[in-house]
Parts: sequence; structure tokens; C-alpha cells
Amino acid sequence: MHRPPGPAKPSRTISKGKLWLLIGLLTSGSLIVPSTRAQQSVNQQDPTADSLEADLDRMVRRLYLASEENQRFETLASLLADDSAVVVRSALDLALREQTGGSRLNESIIEAVLGLLSHPDAGIRSRSAALADLVATPRAGNAILLRLTDETDPAVAEVLLRAGARWPEQLDPQAVLRWVRPDGAMTPGQARALAELNRSGRLTDESAIRDVLTSLSLVTDSALTQPMCRLLAHLGGPREHARLSSLLGSPDSAVLRRAAMAMAEVPQLAGVVIRAAMSDPQLVEAAASATKDMPPREALTTLLMLPEAKPDAASKPIRAFADRMPIATLISMTDARWSPSRRIDLLSSARTRRIESALRGQALVMLAEALVERGDPEQAADAAALAGTMLADSAPWKERAARLATVDTDPEPGGP
Repeated sequence: MHRPPGPAKPSRTISKGKLWLLIGLLTSGSLIVPSTRAQQSVNQQDPTADSLEADLDRMVRRLYLASEENQRFETLASLLADDSAVVVRSALDLALREQTGGSRLNESIIEAVLGLLSHPDAGIRSRSAALADLVATPRAGNAILLRLTDETDPAVAEVLLRAGARWPEQLDPQAVLRWVRPDGAMTPGQARALAELNRSGRLTDESAIRDVLTSLSLVTDSALTQPMCRLLAHLGGPREHARLSSLLGSPDSAVLRRAAMAMAEVPQLAGVVIRAAMSDPQLVEAAASATKDMPPREALTTLLMLPEAKPDAASKPIRAFADRMPIATLISMTDARWSPSRRIDLLSSARTRRIESALRGQALVMLAEALVERGDPEQAADAAALAGTMLADSAPWKERAARLATVDTDPEPGGP
């Protein structure tokens, strides 16, 4: 696969007509621009062209901000249609700011942006692709995917690939793979698009997969993104899996987490993450994710054994599994080995179960005891009082519930 050659650099011509128009508009009122300098430097070969472009960029922004608020989008649409690349780039930056700031661009601006995906200026194509990605409508997706098949500039393609990953079912695999070179390190945009293609089951060509893995091998560990790690986990063999496993000991917590979360998605690698998490709280979130395909009781036992982290990533899945399991199973799994917080997660659903039974009452007593151990006597008393209504024929359990229901909830003398 060969990367297409990039086009010749586009002209940096500054439109004379627009320049004089802006000077006229911006010198009205308090908006003053260096018109004398502009009149002296309109030839694109002039050595002051770079500085003049900066001046023109400032003029465009000031013109936009000087517009009445209800006319700004009309002004923006006009600027996007200008024949000066400098003006259009500035207008696209303004549109990006509006979109990321929460404003909803109108149809005329969106139409103009999508039309600019084929502009001869690479900077304009790149900006319009980024904006189309934020708009994220089906029409924007179609325009991005269509442009991706024809793009020749690597920097623009990078933006298009990241954007095109939103629509993996419509993404042309060849339009992505043509940018992958086995002698070049993979880029984040390529990896994002490839990971989504693979997730949708559309990355199946063995030769292409070999090129993908070779390209990934040239990426340094610190530069691996989450999609890159996912490709290594899902497409890789023993060599790639060994690389990911080695990253579980990385001093870079971000790299460690990305590798672990990717491995957690692959059943044959999940056990590696879980074992590593037993001694490293940083891996608890990934290990919790790795239990999703296990049988419920096995998953719950694994989660209970994980070390507690802050925030505790195991807490939510423990409660989710426990909610689906019979009360009797939860009682049988409750063990003094587990910390009070783990037992509370395991037994909390006893508060809201609809059944009224002695087993539920016993679970509530065990929950109350864990709450006392954690230092929450008020909640413990509430759980114990509820348990007492269900334990008429269970004298020992009823006595335990009665003691817990009367635990002193007042602060110690002299306390806060």
C-alpha cells in the first residue's frame, strides 16, 4: 500500500477585493486597521505577505464580532464563500469556536462547510473536516466519507480518518488501508478508523492485517492510543499480546490503563489483567470490565477479591451482579474476608427487594453489621429495623437485628 503523493502547495493569494472591503468595513467607527500598510502590500510575492495574512485574519475576526448577534451567521456564511484562503480559514476557525461553544450552526453554514471539503487549500479542507466531524449529521458523514476516497494530503486525511470513524458501517476499508504503510508508524487517525472497522467486522483481509500490525510495531509504547491498543489486542498474536502484557507494569499510568482496557475486551487476555489487578489498584477498572463475560457467580467472586481503589471501579459492577442474584446466593457468598465496603456492595440490594422473607431479613442484618463496621450506625439501624419485621421465627437473627437497631447514632461527647 502506497500513500498517495500530496498536491502542490495551494496559492496564498490575498483577495484584493476582500482586502479593500474589510479595510472599508473595519475602519468605520472605532475599528481601525493598518490600511496604509495594506495598500503597500497586496502582491502575494511581497515579503510582508505573512504579516499581512495575520492582519487580515484579525480583520475577519473583528468584522465578525462587530456584526449584530442576529446577523453573525449571515456574516460567517459570506466569509466562508470568499475567494481568499486566509479569510476562509479564519471563518472556519470562527465556526469551530461557535460549534464547540454550544451554538448550533445553521444549514447555510453547514452546507458551505461541506462544500469546502474539496477546496484546493489543505488547511481549509482540514478545518472543514474537523467541523463536519463535530456537526456529525448523516449528511456530514456522507461528505466526509466521499472526500476520504479522493484525499491526497496526509494531514487532511488524518482528520478525515478520525471523523470517518463515526460511521464504520459506511467507511470504505480501502479508503482507510491505502494510508497504512508497513514501513511507517501508524497515526492516531488511522488507528481510530481501523479499530472501528474491526469492531464492525469489516477488517478481515489477512494481508491488510499484517500491514496494520507491522505499522503498529513502529509506534513507541508511550505513543500508543486506546484504538492502537485495541487493534493489538484484537488482531495481534503472541508477540503483540506479550507487548501489551508488558505495559501492565509501565510507570506511565495512561499507557498502563490503555493497554489494560484493551486486553479486558479479549477473553483470552482478561485473566492476565485480573491477576495483575490483584496487586495493582490502578488496574481495578480494567479487571472489573474483564468480568463482563464470566458466569455471574464467578464474576462476582472475582470482583469481591479485587483491591479497593478510589474511586472504587469494582463497586458498581458488584452491585449490578448482586441485583440479579438470589438473596440466598448473596448470603452464602458473604464472607468476613471481604471488607465492610465490599459486603455492603454485595448486600445492598436486600434493601429494595420486593420479597418479604426471613432470608431477606438475614441479608439485612448482615448488611447492618457491615455498615456498623464501616462507621455508619444510622444506616445500620435503619437496615436492622427493617430486618426485624421479617425475622419472627428466627430468634438468633432477630436478637442480632434488635442489637443493631439500637446502636447509638449520637456523636461522642465533645465530638463535632
